[in-house]
Amino acid sequence: MGLYAEQIAQTPLLDIHRERLLAQHMLAGKMARQNLHSRAAISEAERCELETQQHQGERARQDLVLANLRLVFSVARRYQSLGLPTEDLVQEGMAGLLQAVEKYDWRRGTKFSTYAVWWIRQAVTRALSNQSRTIRLPSYRVEQLSKIYQTRDRLSQRLGRDPSTEEIAESLSWAAEQVSYALRLGDMQAASLNAPVAGDGDDKSEWTLMNRLSDTHAAEPVDQAYRSLLYEALNRELAHLDRREAEILRLRFGLGGGHEHTLSEIGKHVGLTRERVRQIQKEALAKLMAAPGLTRRYDPE
Repeated sequence: MGLYAEQIAQTPLLDIHRERLLAQHMLAGKMARQNLHSRAAISEAERCELETQQHQGERARQDLVLANLRLVFSVARRYQSLGLPTEDLVQEGMAGLLQAVEKYDWRRGTKFSTYAVWWIRQAVTRALSNQSRTIRLPSYRVEQLSKIYQTRDRLSQRLGRDPSTEEIAESLSWAAEQVSYALRLGDMQAASLNAPVAGDGDDKSEWTLMNRLSDTHAAEPVDQAYRSLLYEALNRELAHLDRREAEILRLRFGLGGGHEHTLSEIGKHVGLTRERVRQIQKEALAKLMAAPGLTRRYDPE
């Protein structure tokens, strides 16, 4: 991967005029391809001309991609140490670059490299938020963690030791609590909804808590330790939810002194299908597991 990256770095950059020319050839190639497929009667001379334009468009697309591969590696390096191998980050970034190539409109006056970086970053952060964490983190949280880790590494090299949370926050001009909270989210594996729990009754197989709470056939109650955690956390953190989400969780877990309700009972109460109630419950629990109170619950002493 390192040698490949070095070879890519040697590919000459494009100026904005060359970018626009390649984009124009790409558009002409697309139109030529459409004409070749849509027009029934076409002369041999026209066919040759359209095929030439199509090939020029394909070559222009290839040139635009190759000249901007360095952007993919540059963005991928920014997001190392966040849970995905560099190779996976590069692959996701490539998907973003290809999408940028397809959507680029030179007539807007934007330089392609500027436009492409946005798409590459979106693809990488989306992959990280979906794949790297047991609990899915929003893309903006992944972006925050990337900045924090980069700053921490830079300060470590300068100071010769691990920087404190306050030093990282000062360097970023952020509040120390903001940095601390983001780092807790990054390390929140122990509090995961995907943590294994034992089966109920004679079922000794391992499930995950999220499976238990989303499985319409799962036996009640869930493991008592996790039930206690949920009771404590839900009562404290319902302010993070909208009214319907909070009501569904109160009914589901018997909060506020009531008894626990099945998904079907809740559906009848709120006028929704059982499946929709299950979906809302799952989404609401995911929100709560990312709330500050829950991360504090699992902070090491």
